[in-house]
Amino acid sequence: MTFFTDVADPIPFAGASAPEGDLAYRVYDPDRIVLGKRMEEQLRIGAC
Repeated sequence: MTFFTDVADPIPFAGASAPEGDLAYRVYDPDRIVLGKRMEEQLRIGAC
């Protein structure tokens, strides 16, 4: 099974100044707590 076939490259971190509509991370704080886990831990499983 293949997912997200229209996304060819990894999604970059562009910061808050990235233009709206671009596919990019705008906020990343590895120590921020999201649903009881650090953001770094949440995104690690998302990259697998």
